[in-house]
Amino acid sequence: MGEASTGAPEPTPTPAVAEATAGAPATRPPTAPGRVLPGPPAQSMPALAGLRGLAALAVAASHVAALTTLSSQPGWLAVWLTPTGLTAVVIFFLMSGFLILGPLLRTHQEGRPRPSIARFVAQRALRVYPTYWFILVVAVVAFEVDRFDAGDWPWMLSLTYVVRDGMFSRGLFVAWTLAVEMVFYVVGPIVVAAMYLVAGPSRSVAARRRVQGVVLCGIPLLLLVVGVGSRLARNGGSFAAAVAAATPLVVTALVVGCACAYGLNRGRPPAVIVDLATRPWLCVALALGLYWLITLVDLPLGLVGVAPAKEAVWYTVLSIALSLVLVLPAVVDRKGTTAYHRFLGSVPLRWMGELSYGVYLWHMPALGLIARRFTVQGETGAHIPALVGTLALSIVLAALSYVLVEQPVRRLSRRLVGSMTAVARTTPSPGPAATAAR
Repeated sequence: MGEASTGAPEPTPTPAVAEATAGAPATRPPTAPGRVLPGPPAQSMPALAGLRGLAALAVAASHVAALTTLSSQPGWLAVWLTPTGLTAVVIFFLMSGFLILGPLLRTHQEGRPRPSIARFVAQRALRVYPTYWFILVVAVVAFEVDRFDAGDWPWMLSLTYVVRDGMFSRGLFVAWTLAVEMVFYVVGPIVVAAMYLVAGPSRSVAARRRVQGVVLCGIPLLLLVVGVGSRLARNGGSFAAAVAAATPLVVTALVVGCACAYGLNRGRPPAVIVDLATRPWLCVALALGLYWLITLVDLPLGLVGVAPAKEAVWYTVLSIALSLVLVLPAVVDRKGTTAYHRFLGSVPLRWMGELSYGVYLWHMPALGLIARRFTVQGETGAHIPALVGTLALSIVLAALSYVLVEQPVRRLSRRLVGSMTAVARTTPSPGPAATAAR
């Protein structure tokens, strides 16, 4: 996931959006009393960082349960651990849609100049690829998770291996979400650019909002039809086909995250949403109830792609609803005074949120290494040591890759995007002034 990601990728504000629109005429409408507007996530929504960290641990725990046969053991622990992985991935994607693509919608809705697609994609690629490359190479060389022919490496490094026969489950098993996310990071800005063509800054705010509303309502319906159709038409039931059938679910979660940003951009949310978001204890209770319903849905191996169409639709609705009730308190009520905000915004969980991308990618190689120490297949007593050992090793490895790769690449990304923005601002436009400058 890119993240993290999903992938899980990191939900941070997009510098490309802010920098591409800096220096533009002040066309932003005045803020009405009580209006809720998305602020810089890192400062105003720290609870989301903690939620992201818990989601990364949940993905790791579910894979330990599945691959150590804990998921097939009797008891409540197996029942509640098995669906956590895909549910956590849905939370990742919903947050990414809100925090990463939401600012693009806000820029369009407020009638500001269109952000640079190239800068946006470059920044997201720098966030996803270098860390993925580092962990993939180390996992293959040091952890012996797989062996590739020379011709396989370009497919693996570019994340295009997911469309190649026989390679879907190779390398870092969870990296298929990164491929989906990168496609969305390319397609999303193009869709926003199309919105500018249909309803640009010269049109009214109402017209721009109508265009966004039509797109955000239409895409999930289309994806639902595609997802159900792929299940009905699927031949064989291979694992690759199963995960491909699950792709509409995670993309729908991204779009729903964008829709949340769209709703907050419009002004103060409906009273029922505000009442719910300001009662985090009620949101947590609803989330537990929804998760209990999810455990009743028949999902073999916790994968929505291998479930019948009816169960897959139910899982889609329940998991996105669960994600929403967990995210709403953090994005609507930002004062952070409740126990919910204090817990998720605590230093340890915010630190886990910073490491979430690395934990997401490292946990499968870590599990492979731990499995050699414990004979986990079929031995109930080894499940808990395998779970604790995998989580601990994943956190340690994620901390190392965070220091060695993620932080340096972030600094490089800021410099590169800043340089691209400076060049764009200082390049003279064609005309007499440009000619004279030459």
